[in-house]
Amino acid sequence: MKFDFAALDAPIEAVWPVRANVPQDGGTVVVQTFNVRFVMADETELLELGRSAEGVIDTFRKVIKGVEVDGVFVDDPAFLSKVLSKAYVRIALQTAYREFCLGLGETVSGN
Repeated sequence: MKFDFAALDAPIEAVWPVRANVPQDGGTVVVQTFNVRFVMADETELLELGRSAEGVIDTFRKVIKGVEVDGVFVDDPAFLSKVLSKAYVRIALQTAYREFCLGLGETVSGN
């Protein structure tokens, strides 16, 4: 498939998998997955937002358009705050957002 240069001006938004390593007794983790709808933000703006702990959370509030719960995407700010309250979830979201922005998902053929 040829590169679509016209799409560079369009916003990029997609549902993306998040894999969270949930801490367990004995120094182990259980990998739990959920989906998030991300929108790609301007990198310059994200760099400014992400310079502090509060900025990282503000960044997520900007780029997360919903968290899938039981097949429905929830975009409630109070729920997102609850999701973001755990460091292991924030790390998982950072990894997933980076993969989303860099196009590191599963490759599918296009037309």
